[in-house]
This record gives sequence, structure tokens and C-alpha cells, in this order.
Amino acid sequence: MSSPDPLMKNLKCVLAQHISLACPFENLSKDKLEMLVDQIDGVKIARTTNKSVLTSLTDIKCRYERQICRLGGLDRCDIGKIMSIVHGTPHKTLGFNYPYEKMAEYLDRLFSH
Repeated sequence: MSSPDPLMKNLKCVLAQHISLACPFENLSKDKLEMLVDQIDGVKIARTTNKSVLTSLTDIKCRYERQICRLGGLDRCDIGKIMSIVHGTPHKTLGFNYPYEKMAEYLDRLFSH
């Protein structure tokens, strides 16, 4: 059995950090943030050959790269602003809905239990 990918070792920390960056845009309280971060352990990492999924992920990656370059590079850009721009764009894979709308639906389901 191979050893875990070093890039994946700190996945929970990386995801928690990015979730906390997104919190102001989602209007999450500290309690809800903690509940959401607790859900990270349930995240499954998988590979896919689904071209639609791969195309969507590549598109999002390219949107982030363009915005980072446009706003001065990694050292000078405002990640919150970039997240707002990228997630404020409708996505075909979400039925041309905005990612923040789908996230709001998910959070409503998560916190209604």
C-alpha cells in the first residue's frame, strides 16, 4: 500500500481555511462554520473520467488563474474578491445557477437537521 499523498495530508486544514475565507460571503456564524468544518471528515477524494466534471473543474481553475493574474498575482490579490467574482458566475454544471445559490441550498439542508 502506498503512503498518503503529502498534498492531501493537510486537506482538512486547507479546506477549513478556505471555508472560513468564504464565510463572510455566506453569512455564516462561528457556530455554523465549526459545524461545516466538522463535515470535512466526510469528504471523499475520488478520481473521475467524467468529461463534464473534468471540464467544469478545469474551467473553475482557469477562472481563478485569470483573476489572480488580473489582480496582481498571488502575493497581491484579494482572495475574497476573487472568490466573489468566480462564484458570482453561473455554472453550466449547476443548471446555470450561481455556486453561492447552490451552497446556500446545501447549508440550509445541513443546518436544518
